[in-house]
Amino acid sequence: MVGVVLGVVGQLVLDLALVLGVPSVGLPPLGVVGAGLAHVLTSTLRLVVVVIAAESLLADGFDVVASRPRRAAPSPSCSASGQPCS
Repeated sequence: MVGVVLGVVGQLVLDLALVLGVPSVGLPPLGVVGAGLAHVLTSTLRLVVVVIAAESLLADGFDVVASRPRRAAPSPSCSASGQPCS
C-alpha cells in the first residue's frame, strides 16, 4: 500500500517537473521523454518498496502457503455421484 501511494505521488511530482521543466533548478522541459523517465523511476521505486516489504515479511516467518484462502469443500451430493461439481 505504501509503495502504491509513494509511486502515485512521485509520478505526479516527477511528471510535472520533468515534462514542464523547473527553470530555477536548471531543468529544461523534457516533454514526453520526461513523462517516460518519471514512469520508469516511480515504477522502480514501487518495485523496491515491494521487495523490501516481502523480504521483511519472509524474514519474520510469514508463511505464504498458510495465508492463502481455503476453498470450500465440495458438497457431498456432487462428489458422491461422481459427477463434476460446478
